[in-house]
Amino acid sequence: MIISNDDILRAEIEQLKERVQHFEALLNGIPAFVCMYQIDQFDDANSAYNIWRNEQAIDMAVDANEIAFGNDVGCLCNNMLPLDTDMVRQSVDYFNANPGEDIFTGIARYKNQLNECHWLYFTTFVFKRTANGIPWQLVTSGFKLWEPVNCNAQLFDALKEINRLKNQSKIEKISKREHEILKLVSRGLTDREIADILFISERTAQTHRNNLIKKTGNKNTASLVTFAVENGLH
Repeated sequence: MIISNDDILRAEIEQLKERVQHFEALLNGIPAFVCMYQIDQFDDANSAYNIWRNEQAIDMAVDANEIAFGNDVGCLCNNMLPLDTDMVRQSVDYFNANPGEDIFTGIARYKNQLNECHWLYFTTFVFKRTANGIPWQLVTSGFKLWEPVNCNAQLFDALKEINRLKNQSKIEKISKREHEILKLVSRGLTDREIADILFISERTAQTHRNNLIKKTGNKNTASLVTFAVENGLH
């Protein structure tokens, strides 16, 4: 039976749809809000706008009457108390002033339709950067502080999935042989031990290890092992 390119493409599209559905179900199931937004002009926080948010974030938007204003971050700030508005914009300014930093954490208050003020704990991290290294897409997650929170496991799974998707392009560059090497490296084996198991020379095993470190953007074996564990490659 001959499989056409169209059949292969349709199968890949179906697999991609399943991955997206799994990703959204995971993020919609955690008791925390998650928003992804894009910044077209990084020197202007008001140019940021939402491109995706989970059900918790949508419920918060309705509660804050944000739908009446729109989906941009500036509109969300309309529902913040004056003293806390700067905290939201500071996450954008922080990344602009600190190119090497990818995480910003803060606390802010917002008003719902009943004019009640509520505290939010949030963390924002850089999801994608432009070719010039300027943060382009950011993800913010957090929760309302007055709600009982016992969601460490769910948040860990969600963040692990987000991190895996973020590193997908790096993972796709790893060859089948390098996947084998990475699993053995994650077990703490030396180049000599890896060479004996795979029937290759010690120098070849060392070359594979060094190539893995470069391909994944890590600095040493310790950070490579961390990368493998965080992305389920161990």
